[in-house]
Amino acid sequence: MEQERPKRCRWWIDENDQLRVGWLIVAVLVVVMVVGYVFACGVAQSLDAQRDHWWFELWAYRFTQDGAWFDVARTTATLVAIPGAAIALVIAFARHRVSQQQVAVSQQQAAHAIDEAQRVHERETDRQKSVDRQLDHAASESRALEKREIDRRVNEQYVQAVDQLRDGSAVARIAGMHALDRLAQEQAGLRSIVVDVWCAYLRIKRPSESGQIQADEREVRATCTRLLLGHLRADRNALYWGGDTAIQIDLSGADLSAHWDAFQLQFPYGSRFDEAVFGRNARFNAARFGDSTSFISARFGHGVEFRYAEFGEHVRFDGAEFGRYADFGEASFGEGLQFHGASFGNNARFSGAEFGDYIWFPGAAFGDRVKFDKAQFGNSIRFDGATFGNDVQFDGATFGSGVRFDKATLGNEARFVGAAFGDHARFEGARFGDQVRFGGATFGNHTRFDGAEFGDGGRLGAEFGIHAQFDGAAFGDETRFVGATFGRHARLAATRFGDRARFDASTFGEEAVFDDAVFGKHQPLGNGTWWLHEQSDLNEAQGQKDAVPS
Repeated sequence: MEQERPKRCRWWIDENDQLRVGWLIVAVLVVVMVVGYVFACGVAQSLDAQRDHWWFELWAYRFTQDGAWFDVARTTATLVAIPGAAIALVIAFARHRVSQQQVAVSQQQAAHAIDEAQRVHERETDRQKSVDRQLDHAASESRALEKREIDRRVNEQYVQAVDQLRDGSAVARIAGMHALDRLAQEQAGLRSIVVDVWCAYLRIKRPSESGQIQADEREVRATCTRLLLGHLRADRNALYWGGDTAIQIDLSGADLSAHWDAFQLQFPYGSRFDEAVFGRNARFNAARFGDSTSFISARFGHGVEFRYAEFGEHVRFDGAEFGRYADFGEASFGEGLQFHGASFGNNARFSGAEFGDYIWFPGAAFGDRVKFDKAQFGNSIRFDGATFGNDVQFDGATFGSGVRFDKATLGNEARFVGAAFGDHARFEGARFGDQVRFGGATFGNHTRFDGAEFGDGGRLGAEFGIHAQFDGAAFGDETRFVGATFGRHARLAATRFGDRARFDASTFGEEAVFDDAVFGKHQPLGNGTWWLHEQSDLNEAQGQKDAVPS
């Protein structure tokens, strides 16, 4: 771009010729002074001819005095110096203005140079950005080409591996399983797809002509199961696929009869094992399950172990079938657990297990030797309609409020020794076999055993809170409430006792109602009064006068 020409000075000189013009002015002043001096001398000589005039005499008088010529010269110099000084001031002012203009021009030139440098820098920056964009585009194109090539190769390998799963040879199918494993280990984006393929393979039934899975197919399924479970251990770092990768485990209806050991595995949210079939000794010890895990109608073989397992919320075992033993000892369950209609064989164990709120076992069927000793239950626990075999243990268990065993059936030797129940515990319509034990148990307020049936030899020496109600309950022979403690209101109206019922050392609160109660072979006498069979013993009972016979 063409540079602007510097502006001309507004005065009579060019700023580029200041020094030369200054010397010229000095020379002019010298000439003026010389001419003035000569002129003054000429004037003085011409005045000699005018001596006769009166005015000349007056002037000549002063001129003829000593120093007259010096005065003339001084006057002449003064006359010359005054315009010279004026001219000098004008020149100084002009130089000052020129200096200011030069500074302004210099600043303008500097600003122009800066602007030009900025424009050059911007042009260079734009050029560099354009080059960078071109390089980035080229690199992006290169990466895209490389990615397409990798995707093409991965897809080819994936298709080949899946094709091997359809091969008639078990060896080829096993090779396909391992090929998928290697491929997903290298390509994290394929892990969820490979897991889906493995789960789908385990869900597909491939029985032989006899209807049973052949031995070679079992080996293929065992390999598939081992590879799947091998990537669910969080402590294996690089081999763990359940971290950021959103994998889903859906083994609904799968044949998992191969060796199943899920020790310390971590199953993701929503894992499904509905109607799955497990082998003889499936193990889930110390495994962790996410929320909404489902084992609905799953079938477990000879036995299953869930010891120290951790379950999230809303886990379901509805309709599940357990074999000879099921061990949930020291397991922990979140709220919303459901075992609705589940069936257990003998040796179902929940010792020391921890349950959250809203735990449901309604309609569940347990065999003999059921253990819930030292288990901890939250609120709203439901065992409605559940059936238990002999030797049921809830010793030392703790229940929150709202536990219900309504219409449950418990076999002989059901034990609740030392158990702690919250408020609103209900056993309405429950049926207990012989030798039921509630010794040392504690109940909160509003406990109800209405219509419950107890076999012979029951021991009910428990501590009941306010308003314990046994209306319409039936007790067998030798039922004992020895050492029992009842709160403010105890109701045993229309209760039937067998022979030799005992209330030794029991304590009643403000009101104990035995209206229409029947002891032994005798019928009640009137409304609100009752009397004892001679083999019954309430002589040590304590309470209101209307609670003992008159």
